[in-house]
Amino acid sequence: MRMYTKWALGQAGSQGPFSMPMSLSFWWWKRTPGLFLDYRFVSSDVLLFEDTAKSSWKMDLKDKFILMLSDAAPGKLRIVHGDVLTFKLEKAFPESLKRHWEDDPPNVHIIGNLPFSVSTPLIVKWLEHVSCRDGPFVYGRTPMTLTFQKEVAERLAATTGSKQRSRLSIMAQYLCHVEHVFTIPGRAFVPKPELQPEFRGRETLLVDVGVVRFTPLIQPRIEQPFKLVEKVVQNAFQFRRKYCYRGLGMLFPEAQRLESTERLLHLADVEPTLRPRQLSIAHFRSLCDIYRRMCDGDPQLFAYDFREELRQSKHKCRHEEDRGESGDLSHCRPQDVLHVSPGQSRDQFAGVKKSTRGIFSSF
Repeated sequence: MRMYTKWALGQAGSQGPFSMPMSLSFWWWKRTPGLFLDYRFVSSDVLLFEDTAKSSWKMDLKDKFILMLSDAAPGKLRIVHGDVLTFKLEKAFPESLKRHWEDDPPNVHIIGNLPFSVSTPLIVKWLEHVSCRDGPFVYGRTPMTLTFQKEVAERLAATTGSKQRSRLSIMAQYLCHVEHVFTIPGRAFVPKPELQPEFRGRETLLVDVGVVRFTPLIQPRIEQPFKLVEKVVQNAFQFRRKYCYRGLGMLFPEAQRLESTERLLHLADVEPTLRPRQLSIAHFRSLCDIYRRMCDGDPQLFAYDFREELRQSKHKCRHEEDRGESGDLSHCRPQDVLHVSPGQSRDQFAGVKKSTRGIFSSF
């Protein structure tokens, strides 16, 4: 039987490192020389010892469980207590485990029962490591099996046209084969997992958890730097319900936005009236390739941030208003001008904004 060297990332935060449901723990135990421990089965004297320990070296109860877990599997399991966001996984295993990228995945597997608060930034960080082939991927195409809130898991594996299609879908699928393996019901966790901030407020009694497996591809589907792909994808999805030209236009300064966006879409052969979720990986590959060519022609283009231009425009308009200047504000966009003069109704002001619509009617 082929044995794998597994790297198990214990969960931190409110759910605790041993809140892994029994179904998942048995799946893990069958394949890894280890032991699953639940605090409900710890003897009362251990709990009493924790209650009576008041000195400065008092150890957290969960830390004691981790030590007990290591002692229960001598020579088979190594516990490293640290922050998964900063721990150097590339130094965790011996050099002998390394394989060439084109070979089969190495005998290293990242398994993580992640807290929802860090799951998204962590997977984005690891995806960047995949693109650079560093971090935990210096050993080769290291597979990952991670837990996410069900909605996030569905986004990661969403296909073209799906309502769940998002920035995460593109960033994960252009680098990895992504598989939503199964869903764990929220009732299996003790205590119950908490919602991510973006999903809070919903009338959800239990939060289901999705288990997602990532296997890095030998050849990425978009052969451009990770930061460039991330910028293009992020801008495309910032107006999810609008046509894709609205978000992609924010890649360019306002003075050249219409012309540059039209050129980008024309050269990439992308229909401007497609919704972001209707764009395939092939569409994004073309968009990234053309945008890279445009950045090579204008070295300052990649550093452009429309938010910074918007902040500067608003600051300039407010500064002129504070000085009592009522001169030409043509350099300010309608949404930047906060003051409505006595002779101008708010309906007229709103009409200015409406007049900017339909700018791509010529497509």
